[in-house]
Amino acid sequence: MRNLSEALTRARNEAEQANDWVFLLEIDVTKSELVNDIETLRFARSTESVTHDSQEYQPFPFAIGEQDESLSGELHTLEIGIIDLSGAVREYVRKYDLDGSPTRLILVRRDDGGGDAWTEVLREDFEVHGYSGTFEAITLSLATRNWLQHQAPSRRLNRSRCSFRFKDDGCGYVGIEEYCDYTFSGAYGCRAKENEDRFGGFPTLPPRQMG
Repeated sequence: MRNLSEALTRARNEAEQANDWVFLLEIDVTKSELVNDIETLRFARSTESVTHDSQEYQPFPFAIGEQDESLSGELHTLEIGIIDLSGAVREYVRKYDLDGSPTRLILVRRDDGGGDAWTEVLREDFEVHGYSGTFEAITLSLATRNWLQHQAPSRRLNRSRCSFRFKDDGCGYVGIEEYCDYTFSGAYGCRAKENEDRFGGFPTLPPRQMG
């Protein structure tokens, strides 16, 4: 196996030696077949929470293995070992299929002068290609994403369903409701939440012709 991503290896070594360098881990978990029914788990390899890009990452111990290339030379893999004494991650593994889940490894550095401001230094995109676990730890096998197999653009044009993720910047909803059915006029849709101006569907698209 050949070691890959010299930048990632060098950054990992630097992060091991300084408290001002922290690795962040994001895992997008698809919770159902509903459009955009995705929850992003955010962890910081730190003893305290980290706020980066307006998102909070919870302190969580995880280990980063070497990034290797498969014998065919086509698949780059990386193992992440998550110490899960609380069972927080294990609960997601039990309920949802993580295979194929987009995952990001981000390195941030505390800005000069201390404080809570962090600057992103490195970001690498992966997806889960297998995982295993015990009562105390979860191991994720990550592979670099093959962008030729993913839809571009990722946003689909749909007459009747919203394409935004509930409560994201596109949706813009800031109320107290915790569920959306991604419709315009459904019982849990945009109109019921008085958020119809931000509906992410395209009702003026012509109906699809059958036959």
